[in-house]
Order: sequence, then structure tokens, then C-alpha cells
Amino acid sequence: MPNSKALDKWIAKHPGIVQDVDYGSGYCTGSGNAWNILLTTGHCAYGDSVHSIIEETVREAISELNNVQTCDCWECRDDRARGDQANAQV
Repeated sequence: MPNSKALDKWIAKHPGIVQDVDYGSGYCTGSGNAWNILLTTGHCAYGDSVHSIIEETVREAISELNNVQTCDCWECRDDRARGDQANAQV
């Protein structure tokens, strides 16, 4: 697996955004390999309701992570509502 120190450092500085990271097969990449980054509920990438980032290099992955936004898709809204209801019951 390629060196991921810079990616690990970014994730540590921005807790709560990344759910999981894996290096493996990546579709639409020249090399066939990519960083597959799953975002936590409530976050999206590429200015759309996309909940993961797939990039060939750490540099490209970090560039996309820097542009992650709050997601307002129906799934994220439902998850937030369920979380709010659970917190209200405590």
C-alpha cells in the first residue's frame, strides 16, 4: 500500500468526516488502483450527494477532502432526524 501519512494527518485534523479508508481497486482510474474514502453521514463530495471519494493519489484525495460539504440528501436528513430523536429520548 502506498504511503498514507499525509492522508492520516488530514483525517486526524478533521475528525468526524471520514468513516473508512481503503486502498484498492478504483474504477475510472488509469492505474486501476485508488484511495477509496467513505465519508460519514452528513458529508458529501464533488458538490453532489456522493458519500465517497475515489482518487488515485493521496494528493488528489486530500484535494477532494478539502472540498467536502454538508450533505442535505434525503438519506442524510433521515439519519440526522433519527439521531436527533434518539438524543431527545435520552
